Amino acid sequence: MAQRKKALRRLEEIVARLERGEDGLDKMVEAFEEGTELVRLCNRRLDEIERRIEQLVRRNGRDEVEPLNITDDATHQPTDSSS
Repeated sequence: MAQRKKALRRLEEIVARLERGEDGLDKMVEAFEEGTELVRLCNRRLDEIERRIEQLVRRNGRDEVEPLNITDDATHQPTDSSS
């Protein structure tokens, strides 16, 4: 969990930096590449967690897995789980 939070925090820093546009093109490309890797890391971790949840649900005798209604911590609004 700590690794994912750290990655998300770093990703937010990168997005803010890119949005400010204060860096040169080379630095912006490097930041974008780092951000892309962080997104991949977070997605892999979320996929692992989803698989673990599905296994736990199946172990408890349920044949079907219902989608989770995940909310954004800041807004408490449902997030788009398709992305």
